[in-house]
Amino acid sequence: VASAADRRARRFAAGLAQLSPITAGAGSTSAGAPLVPVLLEGFAGAPPTGRWARLVALEGLGLADEGAASVAARTLAGEVPARSRRQALRTLLATLPLDRAGVSPSLVLQDPEALFDESPVGDVAGLGLELGLSAVHAGPRFGSAVGRLLGRRDSAAELLVWAAILAETERDRRRAPSWVLETVRASLRLQRDGGPGEGAGPFERARDLVRGDLSRAFGALVAWVDAELDPAERAALARLAVRADLASPEARRATRDRAVRALQRDRDDPRAVEGAWLDLASVAGDPEVGQAALATLEASLIEAFEGRSRGPAHTSRSIREAIEQAIAALERARRDDLARSFATTLRRAAGDANHPLAGRFLRPDWPPRRPLPPRDVERLAAPLPPQ
Repeated sequence: VASAADRRARRFAAGLAQLSPITAGAGSTSAGAPLVPVLLEGFAGAPPTGRWARLVALEGLGLADEGAASVAARTLAGEVPARSRRQALRTLLATLPLDRAGVSPSLVLQDPEALFDESPVGDVAGLGLELGLSAVHAGPRFGSAVGRLLGRRDSAAELLVWAAILAETERDRRRAPSWVLETVRASLRLQRDGGPGEGAGPFERARDLVRGDLSRAFGALVAWVDAELDPAERAALARLAVRADLASPEARRATRDRAVRALQRDRDDPRAVEGAWLDLASVAGDPEVGQAALATLEASLIEAFEGRSRGPAHTSRSIREAIEQAIAALERARRDDLARSFATTLRRAAGDANHPLAGRFLRPDWPPRRPLPPRDVERLAAPLPPQ
């Protein structure tokens, strides 16, 4: 529980950030610009909580300023204590001039693991995006320290996002550092070993964290680590990129074509059919190949319900997973109409065939509604660990 001083500091910092509309200067001066020098003056001599409050206010003002970015970078590096290095990172991202962000390294952080350890409740959501967009690089010893972080799927997802954003600018300059390779390999293991009841793996979590188009950055990451992976790892990474909706349009087209061929050629091979179902489900929301993939998947699943396929027709789990993944892909693509129509068709087909899944499909909690990530406004509270 925050102390009374912490609560006062929060209100004070939030109030400073809200002053920007009434502190606009004349002419082209941005709203809040006159406050920036006030917040920077005497920063080094302020107590840690006072520095934290100034960093919160600078983030709230959101003005690109070399002085503010420099203060935030020094705090992030641990040179100046300010209660929360995570807050310094967020302030750096908000104040870093746009011509520097994502273009050249603004900071080499020797101990990024400290940011992951800072929150006592393990709330690392958004940390990878903040590190990547601030062009923060990890020091050489992070490769030996990252293994401890990769035991948790949430941390692995954040590290994947960070690595993918860095890959866009770094893959043509140097080889992938050891922590990036270890992150990819550990994420593949977590994805492989996770059971169906354990929730989303690191790749799906990375996609949901960004809630935008991460496919270009993820494609750069795949290219960055390709030479260091063995053939089995490359194949697994390519497959996961598609199933996590992180693949390029070319890869999605190739996946659709490969799945259609598998259903035509290997329809009596349970593993091949199950893999084809999951691949088609993964690209169901794609604007180019999704419609054809959904139609092919629907027809094959109805065959399975009716017993006309000797593939995994008896495996209710694989059928259910394919249906639910296709619905999730359609919902991510904002095609709720197609998701409802697809669910209704399969519910009716299962009932007509008296399939064991018919009862599940009639339950009011099916199809499952996947929780949406927190809205941006819910993430505005400044990070401040308790004393």
